[in-house]
Amino acid sequence: MNTFFRITAVISVLFVLPGCCRDHPTLPQEEIACHRWIYKGNDVECTLSFEDNMFNMYASVHRGENLRLSGVYYADENNITVDSDDFGTVVFPYRAENEYLFMNYAGKELRMQKDE
Repeated sequence: MNTFFRITAVISVLFVLPGCCRDHPTLPQEEIACHRWIYKGNDVECTLSFEDNMFNMYASVHRGENLRLSGVYYADENNITVDSDDFGTVVFPYRAENEYLFMNYAGKELRMQKDE
């Protein structure tokens, strides 16, 4: 299955680092990397975590379809860029608001919540 289609399909259906952060992150990219993020919908569960400069996203659709996006990442104040072996380079524009992380891809937005 086409890589773009797989990522788009999972994010379309959807409509995540304890112990390694500074005490008081000051930048958005530091804040998002300090937490594990989750999404639970009717048919989909998704987790996102950042560990040792790695971006790890796992999505499970109850129909038995699974997606794992993992790779070295770079985050600035606007984008998370993931360099993965399976999908190549993937860029997620994002914004963090309170307990939520909003990530965009292919015209879709994913709203994940801090998993505390």
